[in-house]
Order: sequence, then structure tokens, then C-alpha cells
Amino acid sequence: MKPLTAREFDRIAAPATQPKVLWGLKAIADAANTTTEFVADVLAKEEGTPIRKIGRRYVVVEQDLLDFLRR
Repeated sequence: MKPLTAREFDRIAAPATQPKVLWGLKAIADAANTTTEFVADVLAKEEGTPIRKIGRRYVVVEQDLLDFLRR
């Protein structure tokens, strides 16, 4: 067996893909299977929500949103 190099370790340990970022109420609502109004008026204001507002747009990492909805 050959020794594990730092480069090989990084390749193995790194995530396979970048996290999917959802931009805008429509994309977030589609992922949560709900309406844009519910996202803006309820989910985005819930304590501990992963949804952030940057300027006039809402943004969230899809997996963080799904984890939040499962709690």
C-alpha cells in the first residue's frame, strides 16, 4: 500500500460538490414546497432560520434550509 499524500487526502476528504445556494423567494419557496409569501412572512422571520436577506434578495443554502425544516 502506498502512503497517503496530503494532496490525495484533500481530494478524498473534500466535499464532492459545492453546496447549492438558493437565491430569491421563488427558488426558496420551490425547495420548501410552499409559497413566496410564507417564506418572506414566516420562515425568514423564524428564530434560528438559515434564510438571510442580502439587499433586497433572500438567500439560503439548500441543505441548511432542508435541515431547518426537518427540526
